[in-house]
Amino acid sequence: MTLTNIEIKESQVKLDSNESRQHDVNGDTLSIQSATAEALGTDITRGSGIFGSVMNMTNTILGSGILSIPYSTAQLGWVLALVIMFLGATLTLFGLHLLNRITDRLGGRKTSFGDACRQSYPWLVLMADFVVSITLWSISVIYMTIASSMLPDVMRALVGDDVSADVFYMQTWFWLLICWGCFAAPLSMLKSLWFLAYTSLSALVCVIWTAFVVFAYCVGIFDPCDGTTNDCQGDTEAAIWDFGAIMRAFPVFVLGFCVGPVLFNIYNAMDHQTTKRMDISAGCTISLCTVLYVIIAICGYFTYGANVDSNILDSYPTSVPASIARLGTAFVVTVSYPLLMHSSRDSGMHAIGTIVAMCGKKEQGVALTDCSTKIGNILFYIMTTFLNIAAFVFAYFQIDINTLLSITGAVGNVNLSFTLPAVIYWKMFEEDGMTLRRMLCIPFSIFGLLTMCISLWANFS
Repeated sequence: MTLTNIEIKESQVKLDSNESRQHDVNGDTLSIQSATAEALGTDITRGSGIFGSVMNMTNTILGSGILSIPYSTAQLGWVLALVIMFLGATLTLFGLHLLNRITDRLGGRKTSFGDACRQSYPWLVLMADFVVSITLWSISVIYMTIASSMLPDVMRALVGDDVSADVFYMQTWFWLLICWGCFAAPLSMLKSLWFLAYTSLSALVCVIWTAFVVFAYCVGIFDPCDGTTNDCQGDTEAAIWDFGAIMRAFPVFVLGFCVGPVLFNIYNAMDHQTTKRMDISAGCTISLCTVLYVIIAICGYFTYGANVDSNILDSYPTSVPASIARLGTAFVVTVSYPLLMHSSRDSGMHAIGTIVAMCGKKEQGVALTDCSTKIGNILFYIMTTFLNIAAFVFAYFQIDINTLLSITGAVGNVNLSFTLPAVIYWKMFEEDGMTLRRMLCIPFSIFGLLTMCISLWANFS
């Protein structure tokens, strides 16, 4: 493929091509990703449509956090929990709309938080890339730990309690090798998200089954107290006005919808990139996740009341339906891993390219962020291999990263979903004047900072 003529001006980069788009660039930093068809924003033959984008975003949002929703509902009462849940869904949707407009303003297939910061606040570029990379990598490690720890219980339910704990298929390391080596790591080596839409669809089926199991136990199709002599059902309340409990449960519901850190990768993989198509995808995703959250929250809470466990599946007796749900959850977090690792790797590569460009080697910096170049391709596989091996090692030795995850989740996930979209949009669209959308960015960014403080307090109180 031949290079397109590129004319560089002081305040913009103009690509001389009929299919090119004009981009504003601030500062004397890395500004062009590549001169391939991907970078020029031309259509790709294999991209995710709206359905694929919805599947990938839904899989990213749900993960294993959906299992803690009934417990958080028990801390608030079901009415108050629903109010905060809908508030979180609405605010998240607005944040996604801002990000959708930002990504469409950037254009192309190599957008990232770093690029968005470069167009608005260049001094935030490296910070944004590193926060995205570390946050999503940390969650990936947790997901591998969850998957490998769940599957021995599934095997125990299938083969019986009398099986020896020393058997290899009852060991977490065996299931870690299966989940990581057969699914998570290979899928994370892909350069595009379009194929992951199929695994995300399978993951959604597993979540729907879990929702059915929770519903079935609630309405009496299955006996929730099977095997117990006492009444397992506790009291339920509409609202519990406990400030500490509200502050601890608030981040669970608000951050339960966050998909901002991976939205740029979703946009990069979409076949026909427009703000409208991304808004439709985001709206369908948030609506679907809200329905699933409500079913599991209300049914799980009304099944066990105040006695519900922090993981709803731990409340249920050992049974085939619940064991299948546990198996499905392990599959969900396993196939969520490559979605998270994809964004973590891309942000890491972008950070390295930015550092090289800042050192005066702009062409090398550009090449490092473009997988179609030789050096970019090499960095792609080196970065992917390093992140995967590091995640495996941390999960295998069960190295405690809860503190790191608490900090990156409270600081990174919150700001990437609420604060940064608002401040970036405010700057990038300042030529629009004081529109309603820009004015809403002010309270929205303040909400993000408040949520960060609440999350930090909840994690360390």
